[in-house]
Amino acid sequence: MKKNVENILNKALKLKNEGKYEEAIDLLNEYNGKQEAPKVIYLLAALHFLTASYERSSKYYERLIKVYPNSEIISTGLFQSYWNCGSFNEAFLELERFLSVNVPVETYLTILEEHHSLINNETPKNEKTIITKYFNKYFNSN
Repeated sequence: MKKNVENILNKALKLKNEGKYEEAIDLLNEYNGKQEAPKVIYLLAALHFLTASYERSSKYYERLIKVYPNSEIISTGLFQSYWNCGSFNEAFLELERFLSVNVPVETYLTILEEHHSLINNETPKNEKTIITKYFNKYFNSN
């Protein structure tokens, strides 16, 4: 069974590398319906992200984060999927969750502090504007 998973993953990765994302998704979905494997779920999450299917991507990352709550890669994928589909609150909740089970990163703690103070002190018409302000401040500065 393990060899079968590796064969499916290798075929799906080859399709991904050829830019055939939808074909890779179809192949993985066919396998995933029979036997769930974390590597298959992870690749499905990544492929859906690459096809801009962020809501689907977040659903796969949500399943994985329950199994691997300390994984920075999975948490980052979940955060980015939420962010890109406009679920900003969920993105920050994931960031807080990740920091609660891992060693805090100073930049992330600062972002969360500013996020909470801005939300508590302002009633923005568009939360994306506020969140974009500190992402520009911390991640777009050179």
